Amino acid sequence: MENFNSTFTFTNSNLVYGESMEAFDYDDVWIGNNNDSELNCTDPEGHPTSGVDFAFHGVGMTFLALFGIPANVLSVIVLKHNKMKSSLTTLLLGLTISDMFVISTSSLIFSFPSIFDYVNIFPWYNAVFKPACLPYLLPIALIAQMCSVYFTVVVTLERYIAVCIPLKARSFCTQSTARNSSIAVIILSIVYNMPRWFEFKTEEYKSNCTGIIKYYSNVTEMRDNPDYIWYYVNLSYLIVIYLIPFSILLFINIAIYCEAKKQRRCRRNSLSPTLANASASNNEDLALAGMLFGIVITFFACNMLSLVINVMESFEVDGFLSLIPISDFLIIFGCSTNFVFYCLFGNKFRSQLARTLGISKLRIKEGSKDSSSDNNFQMNSNARTVIKFGRNSITSTTSNGNSSARNQSCFKKAMNDTKPNFIENHVNEVSCSQVTVTTYLGD
Repeated sequence: MENFNSTFTFTNSNLVYGESMEAFDYDDVWIGNNNDSELNCTDPEGHPTSGVDFAFHGVGMTFLALFGIPANVLSVIVLKHNKMKSSLTTLLLGLTISDMFVISTSSLIFSFPSIFDYVNIFPWYNAVFKPACLPYLLPIALIAQMCSVYFTVVVTLERYIAVCIPLKARSFCTQSTARNSSIAVIILSIVYNMPRWFEFKTEEYKSNCTGIIKYYSNVTEMRDNPDYIWYYVNLSYLIVIYLIPFSILLFINIAIYCEAKKQRRCRRNSLSPTLANASASNNEDLALAGMLFGIVITFFACNMLSLVINVMESFEVDGFLSLIPISDFLIIFGCSTNFVFYCLFGNKFRSQLARTLGISKLRIKEGSKDSSSDNNFQMNSNARTVIKFGRNSITSTTSNGNSSARNQSCFKKAMNDTKPNFIENHVNEVSCSQVTVTTYLGD
């Protein structure tokens, strides 16, 4: 298969896709013109698919698509269930759909043409379908790619608020905020990639060998402009798709990791870092932070080679073309594996997936329990607060997460009863409405 602008590792060395003026002479095979005099005529020939291209674009990406598309479809079904509704699942739903579009379009642009050309079957695909559809598939693929990148960023921001500043979580980590963020990501991706719809055009020419009309995708005058290539295709793409999201993900995940480490250390020492951070939802937030770390680490690993290739291309460093199939394979690998992290770290996701598949119990991570406290992927409305005064401890649990005047008075009463002169190991329990405040004196 000829070298052309990669959907993900977007190269500019060959600005023609599909049946170009240096095109494959598929018509002679497709139509069955096997006359020697015709085959020896002067139609230019393209570049056949290499072994590396076939291995990564053809075989590798096809197998990933066979796993990734069904996995993402299952994820969409599970995340859309009423029991899974939360700000996080709304954002993950957007990420999953974006990944599904990336995998689907890459299969049409890369996998099928590579396989069909290498094994010499379905020549009409590369001769007609591919050049005719590229001007439309390429913008969709790039929009989906950008959505996937920035949904990953927004999910990271949501987890940062939940873990590092939980007092603001109930204000910011809401479904309405998540929906608005999703709409903003989609609009931003569409607007930024608007010029992509005007980069390629499908043209036709008459074969010198057979006189038959052949098709190819050629670049428009805008796409061939050196300034457009440098400022938009190379520089802005490098900044918007790589540098900005990579920087945000790096710094925010470091902050989440440090806060998670701090909270684990506080729990080991039986100390509460703050009144809010000691809530029962912390364990769930930290578990989901683990899921996020897995997604982000995979994101970095799978996009790093693409970043290097774009830098090499921007500064006209030779040798990057042979790396493009590997880079595209890694991108699709990252889009296909988020389902695994959902299953590993999302207890409620596993439970709902089991019900969706009709399985009584699905245990991917041993030792986890699908119980009423198993509320991963959702903000826990039951808050447990522990305050320690030396040897004294107060635990407050509310069933709805809202603090009424009576709840506050009960908690205040328990706090007033917590005095050093109480008998050691005495337990004073006060029950009010939906609130239970227990005061422990002593260790």
